[in-house]
Amino acid sequence: MLENAVKYSEPEGRIELSSRATGSKVVIEIDDEGIGVPDEALTRIFERFARSDPARTRTAGGVGLGLAIVDTIVKAHGGRPFVSRKPLGSVFGIQLPGFTPAWPSVQSAVARAPGAALK
Repeated sequence: MLENAVKYSEPEGRIELSSRATGSKVVIEIDDEGIGVPDEALTRIFERFARSDPARTRTAGGVGLGLAIVDTIVKAHGGRPFVSRKPLGSVFGIQLPGFTPAWPSVQSAVARAPGAALK
């Protein structure tokens, strides 16, 4: 998901990676200012071979398996992946069960795409 955020964001676009404990669950989110996901693609974005817009993504490469792999792994661990739209970009994330807080409830990192180091 982080690779997609970098791939589909402008070179100076903002990408924020955050995590938080919510009860006994952990939520990890990637908030970007990329090209976004059209409404009609939201319900199938985690399916195998799903592409939000093949014309826009043809030059970016890939065959639409990355998010399907995320979906399979997260569900195998009792969690769920999710996506939401924003006016500019998207928020992709996962929620996993069975978390016991060992550090402060919010950890966050901000980077500039592509190839920028996380802070």
